[in-house]
Amino acid sequence: MFQHATIALAAAAAIVVGIGSGCATPAPTVRNYMTPEPTRNNQLGNADLKLVLDPTLGDKDVQCSMLAVEVPANETLAFRRLTSDEMIMVQAGTGILTVDAKQIPVNPGTVVYIPGGSVQSLYNNGNVPLTYLSVIIPAYEAGECEFIEGN
Repeated sequence: MFQHATIALAAAAAIVVGIGSGCATPAPTVRNYMTPEPTRNNQLGNADLKLVLDPTLGDKDVQCSMLAVEVPANETLAFRRLTSDEMIMVQAGTGILTVDAKQIPVNPGTVVYIPGGSVQSLYNNGNVPLTYLSVIIPAYEAGECEFIEGN
């Protein structure tokens, strides 16, 4: 079932990307999202961010960014605002996603579309890591994430 949900999320991202890319058909890009090296962003705390698809990885035909994210138990990601739209699909764990002050309970299978410009944060309220896939459309660009202090 998880594979079907992952394929559905990737297909949705491909449709959105395809709509904006004209008629040319780009070559498929294939990666195993379980193997990328984690990166750290100190402002996001102890979360592991694994960049899976992105133009900075040499994916010239990819017009979105995809990350595999793991948030440790009882950890909160900093409040932030992205310029781009984001879709997340929760794979494991539970938490509370806050988008523009609205609290949204999330658990495995939850898919959330977050419009660009929204202020968001995520709290893992469980005893196990909360893992999710994030698709950012258009592709993430350095400096587009604004961290919001005091929330």
